Amino acid sequence: MEIGKEKFEPEKRLYKIPEEIRKELESIREDKFWTVENLERQFEDDIAFGAKMWTGFDAILERKNLRKENGRI
Repeated sequence: MEIGKEKFEPEKRLYKIPEEIRKELESIREDKFWTVENLERQFEDDIAFGAKMWTGFDAILERKNLRKENGRI
């Protein structure tokens, strides 16, 4: 192996999700997530929530090939 050409492997780290966050993640069900109360709480707690929702929606449209050439539905 040439000098300076060593292969570096990324260090694998195990991350532990805090118990309270793990319980919240496990309790999320689709029917619970889409309630008005939950969406309002998410929107208030996360300033980027709206952008995340639209980005996800855009990704679904693209994956389902529902976008027109001009970028509008």
